[in-house]
Amino acid sequence: MVDYYVYAIGQVQQIALTGKESDKDKAKLFLDDTLMKDLVPLYDVNQQMAEFGENSAAYQHVTGLQLKGTTSEDGILVVGSAAYQIAAKDKMDHSFLQYEYSTLITELLKATVCFEAAALEAYGELLLEPSLSELRKRKYDKKRLATQEKLFLLNFESKLREDLLGDRPSGEDARQSGEVLIKRYMVKARQLCYYFKQRVDAAEYLYDENGKLQEKMEVAEMQTAGHKRTLPNTVGGTGGGAAPLLGAVERNISATNATVPQHVSNPSDISEGLNFLETPTVIRVFIAAHYPNIEEPDARQFIQKVLELRKGKDNGFSARKIRQLQEELLRLEKKEVIDAFRTKWPNVKVNVKFRKGHR
Repeated sequence: MVDYYVYAIGQVQQIALTGKESDKDKAKLFLDDTLMKDLVPLYDVNQQMAEFGENSAAYQHVTGLQLKGTTSEDGILVVGSAAYQIAAKDKMDHSFLQYEYSTLITELLKATVCFEAAALEAYGELLLEPSLSELRKRKYDKKRLATQEKLFLLNFESKLREDLLGDRPSGEDARQSGEVLIKRYMVKARQLCYYFKQRVDAAEYLYDENGKLQEKMEVAEMQTAGHKRTLPNTVGGTGGGAAPLLGAVERNISATNATVPQHVSNPSDISEGLNFLETPTVIRVFIAAHYPNIEEPDARQFIQKVLELRKGKDNGFSARKIRQLQEELLRLEKKEVIDAFRTKWPNVKVNVKFRKGHR
């Protein structure tokens, strides 16, 4: 639920993307300075921009800005050209999982008396809360981190059992209550370890060994990075008027909300297909709904092909090419059905026909 929508439109593309002001068109800031200081990037946590393989991490694409600690019920979310403008103007730094990591550490320190001791004995890095730039300078050995994580989790669980079960009154109810708490805290500890590894990976991707931001890794730049890799220039680029900016804005908003159009996910709605410029996630949902027999490897290979075909083109696909892609999906669907039939009944002749209008 959203209580207020604040429309901040009207910036020309050059100002929105660069943050540079001119006498003729000044970029108007609409947030108080105290709020501006607490804005952080919002990353592609819904994996809408994932390309499979090396460009699939949440930290590789920024979809907007938000106040630290923003949830679905409270906070401020900035999307669209206003987000480009603010990030470019203030040279915002990356903070992937920083707030979530700090919050989880505070929670574990308050909830248990043994978390800090277990971490200090086996995995002291967990107690630190450096920026991504500082993390990169530390040049962590990931094999060593994996060993430390394993030792820490074993150590933490052992200490939890000693604290929560060792001095408790005997009885099944007391034991079960202690086991519930142990399970809850171990889930949080594993989540913290996962956050730490993700932040190390993000630091290596975004910064060089000296902690300096890599080229084209600015927050503003990364709001179009995923589009440039996989979309035609007129949609994913930053030149040629307002159209690219609007296309990027639409996709960032969809990624933030995990939006999937109704006709994509509803198998009974075949009135509208895809133009194959949608995000990989949307295309995958469409395949699952309309071509349910296509196996995951074939679906991934098809989507990867679409991403490669549309990369660097000046426009989207022609009507003819869209039909060809739809026909390819139909062939894959038919192939999977036939293969499954032959596996079950190898000696029976197969003749599969699809109903007219199947997508």
